[in-house]
Amino acid sequence: MALNLLFLDSFDHVVVGDMAEKWGVSFTTTATFPAGRTGNCLRMANLNNGCTKTLPGNYASFQIGIAVMFETAFSSAQPIAILWDSGTLQCDIRINTAGNLLITRGGTTLETSTSTFSLGAWYYIEFGVIIDNAGSWTVKVNGDNWLNGSDDTQATANAYANQFRLFGNVGGNPINIDDLYVRAGSGALDFWGDCKVIALLPNANGTNSGWTRSAGADDYALLDEVTPNDDTDYISSATATQKTTVNLAASGLTGTVKGIQTLLSAKKNDAGGRTINNVLRTYATDYDDATQHYLGNSYLYHMTIRETNPNTALAWTTAEIDALEAGVKLVA
Repeated sequence: MALNLLFLDSFDHVVVGDMAEKWGVSFTTTATFPAGRTGNCLRMANLNNGCTKTLPGNYASFQIGIAVMFETAFSSAQPIAILWDSGTLQCDIRINTAGNLLITRGGTTLETSTSTFSLGAWYYIEFGVIIDNAGSWTVKVNGDNWLNGSDDTQATANAYANQFRLFGNVGGNPINIDDLYVRAGSGALDFWGDCKVIALLPNANGTNSGWTRSAGADDYALLDEVTPNDDTDYISSATATQKTTVNLAASGLTGTVKGIQTLLSAKKNDAGGRTINNVLRTYATDYDDATQHYLGNSYLYHMTIRETNPNTALAWTTAEIDALEAGVKLVA
């Protein structure tokens, strides 16, 4: 069995008021999005800050990549990233006041690192765990093994988790978070190493232009805001099968592409049901998402992950990403 990519976040395209469209949140106003390791980052300075992502299933094996930077001090038994079974803690990684990294089962420490973090420096953590009464874990920091062991990692009656949470820091000591990915499934762990997550925005009209513009002559100009402005600029459609795609800005990167996540911020504005597909256009061919996304009366992000190019069934190349069009299709 394999681990599948479930979720990405660059934190480049959101403000506090929009986080609930993508996450479940419990933010206070102390959460901000300053310049980070790659683009912007999420900065939380209060334990009451935090964001939870409910995953699309129950998973026994997890691999989470996350860049972190602690600013002013370390806090006692401060969770960084936790895995929940329907709101009940299974296991997590934490930091103590000396800057050591810990892994816990339901809050009980399983292992503490001998290496320590320094304040004001970015680190890339990969948290891998198999949840089971005979479970195991490996936690890498900047590619080095900091934690590695086997024991009971299952705190509930179930050998799985289905929610992931990022925590703010205790005592007003800010934590900065960037370049997040979440993989899950079953079977053995593997590690990607230090990863970047970047947001690409529309920068030109694409091949398809079926949806109606709220103003102007360019689709991309209504969709290129770093933070969506909702009912100010938009495209709309009431005709099934209509689609619009736009070109995306070049990534400017080289190297291996592990996957892409397309995001549609969308709602319906009348009674009755509406469904949409994410659409990708690559090699002059449109590929509709296999999943239909059901719209509500408030804006939400509708996400699709593709780890491989649907045209080639191979890993994406940076050249394919730079030539990509993305958009939306009204299904019904």
